[in-house]
Amino acid sequence: MRELVQNAWLGWQQYTDQGKIAALLLAVLLFLWLGKHRKQRTLFWYTACVTGLCICPLTAALLMAYQTRFYNYEWVWSLVPVTPVIAYGGTVFLAQIWENYEKGRIAGRTGFWKPVLLTACCIGVLFLCGSMGKPDWQKTGERLGDRDWEESQPEEKKQKIRAALDAALEGKDTICLWAPVEVMDEARRYSGRILLPYGRNLWDNGLNAYSYENCGEDLQAMYRWMCDTEAIWPEELFAEYARPTEEEKARWQQEAGENLEAALENGVDRILIPGYLDQEYITKLEEILGIQGQEIDGYYLFCL
Repeated sequence: MRELVQNAWLGWQQYTDQGKIAALLLAVLLFLWLGKHRKQRTLFWYTACVTGLCICPLTAALLMAYQTRFYNYEWVWSLVPVTPVIAYGGTVFLAQIWENYEKGRIAGRTGFWKPVLLTACCIGVLFLCGSMGKPDWQKTGERLGDRDWEESQPEEKKQKIRAALDAALEGKDTICLWAPVEVMDEARRYSGRILLPYGRNLWDNGLNAYSYENCGEDLQAMYRWMCDTEAIWPEELFAEYARPTEEEKARWQQEAGENLEAALENGVDRILIPGYLDQEYITKLEEILGIQGQEIDGYYLFCL
């Protein structure tokens, strides 16, 4: 629940960073409330209540839980009739301006440019408020397709991943590969001869939205351990106080033994480990597996 509340708050920030349509909606609701325009009372109160639910992080989190993780925060705003209410409020506001102008014209007080300028300002504000939802440039890296993956990865990194996959496939018709997310995300796209112990649904939770069957605890533990291993950067990059303690290293080694055993039980015969790990971690893996790792540019390969 805490994660949902945090995602709701971050989602509201992203939603307002993209444009100020939400601010314009709130301004229209305030105008309708202060002006006591009661012709569309049901529309006004429904919009006001649902808007409050979408803005409040706690209630927004409940709405996000209801719509499932397949959809992001901005989709909860589909409950709010944003466009109709803004259009209605703008119509009421401009109607008042032009009615006042007409009354003034009949009374002999001509002020034609005032309503024209106000109308132009309203149109300008509408354009300056931007659009709704998340822009395309913020979606980079989410559910990447073939072309998106090609464009999102630097050429050098793509070559390293493909070289590692070629080395893992060498001499085998099919393999079952366990590797960091960046490699597994490309593996099945690269060759149908590569099988995986688990799929993208572990790092893209939205794919589990309508699934009643989740990966087993052993596969989830394997995924978490591989993510933890990716986070072990060379100790020389950190100050002494920030380096892993001996206790943390011992816990990593214990979890390594358990997860490597689970990998074997799930048919894994090729393991890729980040190549930037300090040698002591590679040595511990070699001791556990009883085989020597093959150093590839950017990775270590273990052929079981």
